[in-house]
Amino acid sequence: METSLVDDSELAELEAELAALENELNSIQEMDELDMTDV
Repeated sequence: METSLVDDSELAELEAELAALENELNSIQEMDELDMTDV
């Protein structure tokens, strides 16, 4: 079954958005780790 709900351009857009969110999450986690060392 080759039915796809999203086309390739939409998929690429979503993947880019996901990568940006992952980068944001990683930087937040890094900041949290730095905050923990200050205590």
